[in-house]
Amino acid sequence: RTPLTSISGNASNLMSNSVDFDEETRQRLYSDIYDDSMRLIILVENLLAVTRIEDGQMNLRLSAELLDEVIEEALKHVNRKSSSHEIRVESCGEFLLARMDARLIVQVIINIVDNAVKYTPENGKIAIRLSMTEQNYSLSVFNSGSYISSTDVEAIFERFYQVDGHQAGTGIGLALVRAFVEMHGGNIAAHSDDKGTTFTVTFPKQ
Repeated sequence: RTPLTSISGNASNLMSNSVDFDEETRQRLYSDIYDDSMRLIILVENLLAVTRIEDGQMNLRLSAELLDEVIEEALKHVNRKSSSHEIRVESCGEFLLARMDARLIVQVIINIVDNAVKYTPENGKIAIRLSMTEQNYSLSVFNSGSYISSTDVEAIFERFYQVDGHQAGTGIGLALVRAFVEMHGGNIAAHSDDKGTTFTVTFPKQ
């Protein structure tokens, strides 16, 4: 309900008091409406994905994709508040070509990076790293945000679970990440210490 409440409240405010607001205030309200509408779109898309998975209607459309290009596409759609963070992509220096459903892996990256943005202070660092072994590809996302306890790390991929009761998200995004990764025969894990938190996605070469 939170995005809808904000959208309707700000829209009502603009309709009733627009002539009394200066340009800076109007632009801030427009921006808030846009940001909350994007949050709502992501929420609806995630809920629809949950429904399709539960109904067995989510089928993989596999094709050969360059991981660097998949990451580049995902970063076009992350939360606009990410502009206040340093997001760095660290490739292994090789062209990594993997068979995947690109639309799902793009959503995996968006959800992990958006989660990092939510829990990382302004001007914090987010690093996306690629690597590979003989059997697997690995994609990790590090953020310099607050420490996550071992209890939370164990439960963070469960549906509707929120760290320390935070209400910044819906508790769906990371559950979907795990579902999408496992559909590719891979796995995801999280590690947190006093330097920050790292989410690592590993999936086999196909």
